[in-house]
Amino acid sequence: MTGGPLVPKVSLTTSLKDTILEMTTKRLGATCVVDADGILRGVITDGDLRRLLQKTTDVSGVTAEEVMTRNPKTILFGALAAAALQELETFKITQLIIVDKEHRPVGMVHIHELVKAGLATQDRG
Repeated sequence: MTGGPLVPKVSLTTSLKDTILEMTTKRLGATCVVDADGILRGVITDGDLRRLLQKTTDVSGVTAEEVMTRNPKTILFGALAAAALQELETFKITQLIIVDKEHRPVGMVHIHELVKAGLATQDRG
């Protein structure tokens, strides 16, 4: 799990440029989108960015809230890695956001981390 200050996070009003910079810096292929209280409101993945650019090339003035996927898949902090892997496989996603009881993101797990740990194979069918 990637946690603490290494968890990619932006606010709802963050510009698309700054959102991409956060994603690039943190290198997980996604970023959490949080409200002013730090509550998770959405996620932006590399795929979301590609789909946006298929629709339009003028992204000036676009904010994270306009691009994010609402209600992202999450798992509660303290859950077993095997449970996280099951969620990743069930929903065919590569990242899973780890949240606390108040639904604030505290971490992110990427399928590659589980592969390195020997919990998953790269052939996910």
